[in-house]
This record gives sequence, structure tokens and C-alpha cells, in this order.
Amino acid sequence: LNTTIVDFVFEVSAKDCNKKVISLGSYFFVKLFEGKKKKQTYIHKNLQKWGTTKDKRCEGAENIYETDIILVPININKQHWVMLYVDVEKRKIQYYDPYHNPRQLGMYCRTMERYLRDEYRNVFGAKDNTEWSIPHKSRCFEGLPLQPPNNSYDCGVFVSMFAYYLVN
Repeated sequence: LNTTIVDFVFEVSAKDCNKKVISLGSYFFVKLFEGKKKKQTYIHKNLQKWGTTKDKRCEGAENIYETDIILVPININKQHWVMLYVDVEKRKIQYYDPYHNPRQLGMYCRTMERYLRDEYRNVFGAKDNTEWSIPHKSRCFEGLPLQPPNNSYDCGVFVSMFAYYLVN
């Protein structure tokens, strides 16, 4: 699936539940980093308006800290879809990969935690000293189907269904 379809499914999933859910979209990590592939730099200011009232994704909330759940679809090298599920109230960041491959888990979760801390400072003008829970292994797949190993083309479908399942 392409980014337009995955973003659409994530947005519909976010709006089609009883919780305050936002999807930051598949370009979130693309915008968060600048530079060539091997020398990418984290730049928070690229996303300062994302997750605020100036951002249509954040309907009904002043900032991302007034939401219950944040969804982030991620297209790794334009070849494989994974996602982050952030439970804002429980301060928990989870990584979902249809192949159950935790190789990228740490990098994406730590970067998301850094963004959330920077965003906290941006919104509240203070340092965020609370602990974010990040699993070290992909234990968050209980009850969700995994993509068969011989299927390398349905990861977008699986990630889209993960998003729908997790918010409903």
C-alpha cells in the first residue's frame, strides 16, 4: 500500500473510536530528520506545528498531550511498513512490525521519546522528567496476526489493521 492509503486508514481509525486519537502520518519521521541517508539529523523545529491546534490531525486538542493515543505509520526505506503506538496517559511507546522484527524498535521508539520530550518543553516551557516505557523486545504482538514469512507485500495491510485494532 502507498502512503496515501495507509495515512487514510490511520486517520479513519483515529476518528472512528471513542478516544482522543491522532495519527501523525507517514511523513512524520521523514520530516523529523534532514540530510542524506547516512548523515540524517534530528530537527524538532520541522514539526513544531504538528500535534497542535494549528494541525488538522489534532482536532479537539490543544496539543498532543491532550490526546489519549498517538499513531505513527512508518515506511522503512519505502519497502516495509511498521508503526508506533503511543499511549500518552500511560506514557508508553510500542513498536509494531508485521514481521515481528525488532531491529528498528529502539531507534524509532527512542526518537519518538525524544520528540515527545521536546514537544513537552515546547508546549509547557518545562523539562519532561517523567519516565516513558519502551519495550526492549517486541512483546506487544499478543493477539495480533503476524505477516507470513513468505509474504513480502502485505505489511501495509497488516499495519493498517493493527492501527484499527489497537484503537477500537
